[in-house]
Amino acid sequence: MALTMAAPLGAAVAAPGEILTTAKSQDYFMYTHNGGTYWMGPVGYDSTSTRYYCIEEAMPSTMRIGSVSPLPDSPQNRRLAALLHKYQHVHNSDYTQTALAIIMHDAFDTTTGAAGWAATRETLQQYPQLFKRVDELLAEAPLLVPETMAMELEYDDVARTGAVRLRIHNSDGDPVSGIPFTLTIDGPARFGNGSATVSGTSGDYTTVITWHATGDGPVTVSGSVTLPSIDRIISSQDMVALGSGYVQALDEVTVPVRTTFNPTISTRTSPKSIDTGAPVTDDVQVSALPGSGAWPRGAQVHARGWYFGGLPVSALGERYVPNAHATAPEFLEQLARAGYEPCAFAEAAFGASGQTVHVQGMREPGSGEPYLPNRAGSAHGSGRSNASGRAATCANCSQTT
Repeated sequence: MALTMAAPLGAAVAAPGEILTTAKSQDYFMYTHNGGTYWMGPVGYDSTSTRYYCIEEAMPSTMRIGSVSPLPDSPQNRRLAALLHKYQHVHNSDYTQTALAIIMHDAFDTTTGAAGWAATRETLQQYPQLFKRVDELLAEAPLLVPETMAMELEYDDVARTGAVRLRIHNSDGDPVSGIPFTLTIDGPARFGNGSATVSGTSGDYTTVITWHATGDGPVTVSGSVTLPSIDRIISSQDMVALGSGYVQALDEVTVPVRTTFNPTISTRTSPKSIDTGAPVTDDVQVSALPGSGAWPRGAQVHARGWYFGGLPVSALGERYVPNAHATAPEFLEQLARAGYEPCAFAEAAFGASGQTVHVQGMREPGSGEPYLPNRAGSAHGSGRSNASGRAATCANCSQTT
């Protein structure tokens, strides 16, 4: 993976010139070597409590930080950085800090002679509990390193919500915890916190970040994770410490979303003729057109209809079609210009695609007084031509959630 420096990963960049605070006894193991008494553990701490480990056994330390530079990215350095990241603030009750110090010497110390690392290591062999812990940490280290880092983007077009599943797994396919990440969403959507950006830290599970659509169009999620790194500190006694981390970009993912939907309405008139004094009824159905957006969960569509009575027999063969893109009021004006005015009104509410409502014409919009024709006639005017003129208005103006 191509990596570049990123923001700090639980540790600040060491400041040249800073003098470290000497390590506390709870973090090291005392031993005797060549007639002298020494400790094995971190050398000291900086102002952020980051622990520093000696990698130059033969040299005395002034505890002053000199130049600082990141060690090259490599499989070994990733494993060692992962150990420092996980056990940065664990005390030495189980020899963890001593074991980390031994591991850093083994990896980077090149001193020789009676005061060099090889001789010191030979002395430490009389304490098998230390090397037992070393072996445990080295066995654990590969499982702390992310090997698979990927995002999956999910979208529920009924709920208009989605989720990003962030998978940060080791070589065994198990989640790796403690890895910082940042995600950015681009397009008509926002994360659950209302922002286009969210940051967090992975846990012992697949990380799930929720989001919701705010409009129509493609939604793209991009992001990065920050992997542990190690800094080398040049001083009177060279040291290493947990670095600021390397950033790894994630492959972005895109999904189309819609918040609007376009239902269509149809009316089935039954019976075809009406007796004097009989109610005017229709069966009205609303459906979400394929490809026009799913019916949102909890949404309602409110529809209005009009009945035209007293039409002459000669009008039964006429067909009235709304002008292109006409709204329902505009279609009513078109019919009025042809000499037709509604004499009854009906309303219906729909909560799902495919729902059918049996409606009855009323004398006034919203009233409870049924319209009862005073002479027999046809039911012309309350069918498909009327409904098609209302369909666009239902989709854009009369849907609620």
